[in-house]
Amino acid sequence: MAETTKILPQDVITTILSSLTDGVIIFDAKKKVILANPAAMSFTGLPREGYGLSKFYKLFPALDLENKVGEAIKKDKVIRTEEISLANFFFEISITPALHEQRGSIGGIIILHDVTRLKELDRSKTEFVSLASHQLRTPLTGIRWTAELFLEKEKLTESGKKYLRDIIYSASRLNTLIKLMLNISRIESGRIMVAPEDLDLVKFTKELISRLQTLSEKKDLKLIFTNHLKKLAATTDRNALDYILQDIIRNAIEYTPQGGKVEVGIEKKNNAAFFMIRDTGIGIPKQEQVHIFEKFFRASNAAAVKTDGSGLGLYIASQAAGLIGGKIWFKSPNLVKKTTAGGDAESGSTFYIEIPLVAKAQKGEKGFVPVYLQDK
Repeated sequence: MAETTKILPQDVITTILSSLTDGVIIFDAKKKVILANPAAMSFTGLPREGYGLSKFYKLFPALDLENKVGEAIKKDKVIRTEEISLANFFFEISITPALHEQRGSIGGIIILHDVTRLKELDRSKTEFVSLASHQLRTPLTGIRWTAELFLEKEKLTESGKKYLRDIIYSASRLNTLIKLMLNISRIESGRIMVAPEDLDLVKFTKELISRLQTLSEKKDLKLIFTNHLKKLAATTDRNALDYILQDIIRNAIEYTPQGGKVEVGIEKKNNAAFFMIRDTGIGIPKQEQVHIFEKFFRASNAAAVKTDGSGLGLYIASQAAGLIGGKIWFKSPNLVKKTTAGGDAESGSTFYIEIPLVAKAQKGEKGFVPVYLQDK
């Protein structure tokens, strides 16, 4: 005996919809609202039924909801929008089509998921991180300066000097982490300032590479600046660009075995500067590459080489690139190749950075925090 589908009575459906905290709007094939639950009425100020979706579209002019509804029905798939505000609320909107096997589209459902509370919690978290980071910087700077002064002025045994160097190193690491957290809080709060200034990108990159030569020499690596123009003028945020390039070049140095090579190149493409950073390092496992720009993520082979990484560097670099109108991507086959000497050499990674030659200014409370000021 064939099973029959049981349809809930209308009053039961209405009761269920009325109990939901998310707004639910049901529309027919003519884009006319046939039912809206109390939450949807409260959020939008629109009546329970009887109006065209065009009235609903006008509440969110930046989302182009008419096209999104059309796309959901045409492609028979759920469409979700980015976070959007209305009055004092924040929503994520999803559109689900309703199709009949013979009749085609018979309407759909719009759900307004209220994320206001989550937004408030996220803002509170960001403000706490910012406040805590600011408060920690002053005593931490005092600890480092005192240790450096003690190391310079006092007569110490070799073991005593080692202890002080360990203190200075740990203070430096913690200071770097605090700066990273400050940048995250400013970026995620949407209150960071972008202050473009005139730069010669070739000169800027040469100076940066010069500052990193000591780091590469400690690992017996070749750090070279190749394939570049004599000059390339741009107007962009100095601190943001400095962080992006330093983070990626430092990673290349950090995760390239002794005797390897890191190449940096720059060229002009249309109205953009195109940076290339190629290394002969450990590469990025293929199955993990999709996560590489996520916050707190570290590739398994990178964590094995360096156990104390934060997993914040590339996340911040990608966000910083977006702030100045650019983007970052990479290629990393992560294949082992035979060298001419018969040994094995890792294929490494190549990171690409593209930024416009003229970045748009953005008003904000504070700018990007310089993270790497010097090497010791």
